[in-house]
Amino acid sequence: RSLGMNTDKAIARIGALLLRAEHTDYPHEAEACITRAQTLATLNSIDLAVARARAGQRGRQVAPLQKTVAIGTARRRGLRTFVDLFLVIARANDVKIDIARNFTEVYVFGYAEDIAVTEALYTRLVTQMVTTCENYLATGDYKHETTTRTSSLDDTGPQTPVSKISARLEFHAAFTARIKARLRDARRDAQAAAATDAARVQAARPAGGNTLVIAGKQLQVQDYYTANSIAKGRRYRGHRSSTPSPRGRAAGDHAGQNAQFNTPTELAGAPAALTGS
Repeated sequence: RSLGMNTDKAIARIGALLLRAEHTDYPHEAEACITRAQTLATLNSIDLAVARARAGQRGRQVAPLQKTVAIGTARRRGLRTFVDLFLVIARANDVKIDIARNFTEVYVFGYAEDIAVTEALYTRLVTQMVTTCENYLATGDYKHETTTRTSSLDDTGPQTPVSKISARLEFHAAFTARIKARLRDARRDAQAAAATDAARVQAARPAGGNTLVIAGKQLQVQDYYTANSIAKGRRYRGHRSSTPSPRGRAAGDHAGQNAQFNTPTELAGAPAALTGS
């Protein structure tokens, strides 16, 4: 693993892993591919942070930047769930975001390579989330569930079928929760591997150098975000389900665990905004 791997090469390798996951019929292989993709992203980010720190010592500074990413069209139901997915991927890659009031776009703050990886992973994963969800809804499984319709006067109202939109939102929420856990584990393992690697080459890198560099990068991104964010108001808390759908959540969790990528999309560049209702 070379220090400061070229970002384009790193994204190409991540793309190859995701394409492999897309075409495999084996869930465990697909899972391994997405885990390796996030691990590679983390390791490359660490290497580039170290390279930036060294360049900074020689007087060449590279700063974080801001970018707008489209999420979906106005008034599309469930846009929060797409924002939630983008958010968990961004956090796994040291990218901070602000969110438009109508959830149609996000404003990202971070280093260029981290933003590129975030967009790449989001493009693949949101395609999978939408596709597998629609396949699940087409089975009609959620129609076997009921929920209690309540009023301000009575909380024991009649049982009514779970709606399609409720099942969709629950699927998306569970998918995102599973992806969050997997990316967190992959990032943790990658950082541990990088720390072990650094310990082996202390003669070339100062003791604890990686840890300090990562902390320094996160602080620089935070400072840049603080200086440039214009977000005001309440803290974003993500999608909150009003109607439970255990079957929808189970299906979403299963899809997030398998992480098979069913629809090819371009890896590099901005993810396409979602359209439709």
